[in-house]
Amino acid sequence: MTFFFIPPCFEFINRIFFMQRLGIKEKVAQIYYATIEYRKERRLLLNVFLISLLFQTMLVLVYYFLSFSLHVHLSVGYFFLLVPMISAAALAPFSLNGLGIREGVSVLLFSRAGITDAQALSLSLLMLVVGILTGLIGGLIYPFFRSEVLKKKE
Repeated sequence: MTFFFIPPCFEFINRIFFMQRLGIKEKVAQIYYATIEYRKERRLLLNVFLISLLFQTMLVLVYYFLSFSLHVHLSVGYFFLLVPMISAAALAPFSLNGLGIREGVSVLLFSRAGITDAQALSLSLLMLVVGILTGLIGGLIYPFFRSEVLKKKE
């Protein structure tokens, strides 16, 4: 995100990645100008950063506590190191919700930390199930609160 907040960095990245030739320059420019507006909103950015940090910490702790169900006993430090890398890899745009990539990267990284491939794969799939279940719960709750949110906007 740094290159979105510093105009010379944006121009440098723009030249390196040949955005003009790829036909995405206009879309990236729209994102850039929308983002640059938030540069003045330091308090908002701080709040968003803190919420993001809280979410990532909770994600790491969910992985950590799920590992107990598989009799995996790694230090929580491993999870704070590996889970963000797994999450970043799952953002790859050539998979459906990171499916397959997340599991492969989990096996690759967690096996180096000393757990078996089967445990690493099981941990990743358990996390997928937790994500789906929490999404379903949110999807069931959303219709009941949606009208209240819409009323507040009016």
